Amino acid sequence: MISSHLGRGKVEDSSEDELRLSDAVLAAFCFQSGRGEGKKQRTRLRVNAVYRAFAELRKKYPDWLQDMSFTYGPADTVPISGALEDILFDLGASGIMSVENPRYAYLKIPAFKLILIRKAITERRNEAEQGELRRLADEFDQLYSKASRKG
Repeated sequence: MISSHLGRGKVEDSSEDELRLSDAVLAAFCFQSGRGEGKKQRTRLRVNAVYRAFAELRKKYPDWLQDMSFTYGPADTVPISGALEDILFDLGASGIMSVENPRYAYLKIPAFKLILIRKAITERRNEAEQGELRRLADEFDQLYSKASRKG
């Protein structure tokens, strides 16, 4: 699913909702304002912080993340989303990201792949959607930083 999402234009084997959700997740990883322009892109992400950040983003960006629901456990546990897990799995299966640690603690996306993702989203989405995705990505960046400090 994800690898076909990096191509140009509409993808025939995916619904628009799946493509929209995938674009939102991919944009969160590579579409932040200022990253790549003096501020280094994140290429290594803590899995638990990614889940925590998206759980908060889901509340603020339901149009982009409506298919991403979360299950919450006891206080201070990481919220879980089957939809996010599927996207992260697809990113790994397609070679866009990797998990190079046995505890599944970190995700790794090479910088050149972030550039390719950014280009694909820019070609596929209009300016208004790109603006929304930049805001989503900027907020992800802040929430991710906060969640990373939490542990």
